[in-house]
Formats: sequence, structure tokens, C-alpha cells
Amino acid sequence: MKITVLVDNRTSSPALLSEWGLSLHISVGNSHLLFDAGADDAFARNAETLGIDLSNVDAFILSHSHYDHGNGFSALLQRNSSVQGWRASLPDGICCSKKGIKPARIIDLREDIAALVKKFNEADQLTEILPNVFILPASLEKANWPMPRGNRSQFLRHADGTTSPDNFQHELILVIHEGDGLVIFTGCAHSGVCNMIETTRHYFPDLPVKAVIGGFHLTSTEGDEASDESEEEIIRIGEYLLAETTGRVWTGHCTSDRACQILQRVMGERISLMESGLVIEP
Repeated sequence: MKITVLVDNRTSSPALLSEWGLSLHISVGNSHLLFDAGADDAFARNAETLGIDLSNVDAFILSHSHYDHGNGFSALLQRNSSVQGWRASLPDGICCSKKGIKPARIIDLREDIAALVKKFNEADQLTEILPNVFILPASLEKANWPMPRGNRSQFLRHADGTTSPDNFQHELILVIHEGDGLVIFTGCAHSGVCNMIETTRHYFPDLPVKAVIGGFHLTSTEGDEASDESEEEIIRIGEYLLAETTGRVWTGHCTSDRACQILQRVMGERISLMESGLVIEP
């Protein structure tokens, strides 16, 4: 398996764009996947710089219905009009965020993208979309880790004008089974990275988790540079990742600098930061 970070908040080279968003190109066997498409066309422009042909992508997986993971989808369609799209169930309102003293803002997909996403294949249960490539809803009642505190800034605005906290039923997990174990992709992990690993283990109880890749939503309701979790809580997450994975972990995007520093202190060489252009071979 070869994973190329097409876009992330950080970049490895001045020749590559960065943005508040995430997009991963995944080659496994004879299949090519795109997991999320960032906030705009930066991922596609980086793909061209890196020599990655998006016209060969077999499936597009949307981790959840936020602009920074799906608004670039139209740039993919311009290069690949036949790609198959997959998602979890759609939220029953418009995804919004209210951080600190700033006005509330819409963080949902653009209307034209949202209309396209409605036509995606929906996975409301464990679904094998390609050989050894699975998607599954991120929520599981047996998962007992708290959801990230940064979720407190996220809410849904309903058609009647009322609001409710976002429970992230629109989030999914991508799981790829290679010979020596599972690779889990989390997108933003609004459901909690530890819960998402527990959910995966519920469906694949006999297979080790060899790698976890994605954002962990360890941010702050006041902004994105800190995190609302205490140092002790982040240490617990790091210790869990060490215990429950046999290989390495890569994180970025919505994992704040503070959280990354604490996780690196706990996990050492077992954790690395993602950036545009990074190639991962777990």
C-alpha cells in the first residue's frame, strides 16, 4: 500500500500547496482511492505536481460532510467523471461552527457539492467497496471514549431554524486489510480516534491494527491552534494508540500543534505528522 498526502495543513515543499483540509491518495493492489478532497482544488494541483493521475481513481470516500474534506470533489470530477463516490448517512441539518467570540459560520459542503454527494453510494453498515477495502459508520454504542471536546463548537442548523449538537452520524471510517493487519483512516475523528479503533475492532476482532492515519480533532472551541483536552487526556490517547496498534500512526490537519507535541512525547517514533507530499507505506 502507498499513501500520498495530497493536501494537509502543512507542506513538505514550497512547490506544494497547503490548506485547512485533508486529502489522501491511496494505492492498494490494483485499486486507487481518494479519501477526502480538501477545501478546494489544492489537492488536485498537488497531484499534478507529484505526477499522480486522478483519472485512475476508482473510488472517492468522503469521511464526513465538512467543506475542508469535500469541497474539492468538483476538481476530481473534472478529471474523472466516472469515479464512484461513497459516504455515510447525511446530516439532518446544515453543519455549522461557533468558536469563541467569532460569529457562527457554515462549515458544510458547498451547495453544488452537497447536491452531488446526495447521489453517492451510502454505507450505513460495514461495506466492502473494493477487494479488502471497507467503509463503516464511525458510531458504535459500545465505544466508551468521550468524543473530542472540540466538538462542542459544532452544531446542526435545521430547516425550521432550530439547532442541535452535531452527533456526527455522517462520519465514516475507511479500513484497508493488508496481509499483516488493518490500516484505519479517520478523516477528522470527530467520533474520537479511540472510539473509531474500537469500532473497527468490533467488526474485525481477530486482525491487528497496524496503522492509523488521519486527523484526531484535538482542537479548541476557541481556535484551532490549541486543544480543549487536558494534557492527561491526550497522554491517555497516546498510550492507547501505542497499546492498540502494532505499527505507526500518522496525524495532522485537525490535530493541534499542542496535541501533536504531547502525542510525540508519549509515542516517540511511533507517531509522525502529515504534510502535503508525504508518502506513507505502512
